[in-house]
Amino acid sequence: MNQQELTDKYINIIRKPTAVELLIMDRRKPPELKCPFKFIQARKLPPGAGDREIFEAVTALLADRRFFRYCTMCGELCALAWMANKTMCPDCTKKYFPIRM
Repeated sequence: MNQQELTDKYINIIRKPTAVELLIMDRRKPPELKCPFKFIQARKLPPGAGDREIFEAVTALLADRRFFRYCTMCGELCALAWMANKTMCPDCTKKYFPIRM
């Protein structure tokens, strides 16, 4: 996925009168019954933050290893919440470790 696709899927940008919040999808620990994922606040910018500041904050989030990592097999950047073991993306996990029933 490219930066725009990752941003659209995993990062919510909320503009409030008091701040601009960047929320990122995270896995709940322990997973709750209905939804194992939630959005948590990752960054908070001043209320007057412009598009450039928001773009730079999103770029910094994508580089933050707490939230995104590169797959060791294919090299694609992926949200850590979706990675099987913090090293492989879901596609590579299915490809190299298929579940057989």
